[in-house]
Amino acid sequence: PVPRRRTYLVNPAVWVLDQFRVARLCERLGDTARARSWYEKFLTDWKDADPEIPEVIQAKERPAALGGGKAEAAKSPAPAAR
Repeated sequence: PVPRRRTYLVNPAVWVLDQFRVARLCERLGDTARARSWYEKFLTDWKDADPEIPEVIQAKERPAALGGGKAEAAKSPAPAAR
């Protein structure tokens, strides 16, 4: 007999929230570069979301708190020319 395969329907809203959860997990594990990347993916996929959603607010705040990335590059001075 042919084995049955389970089919899972994925709700896009759940997947986007999972991106946020993965970012939080990476942050807790100390992988800040990967956490920033997941936060950016989350915000890109939910760019039209209600800005008052707590996860959206946190995802906008956390990358700057982690340091590095775009926010940190904007703060750091340009290297001196030689």
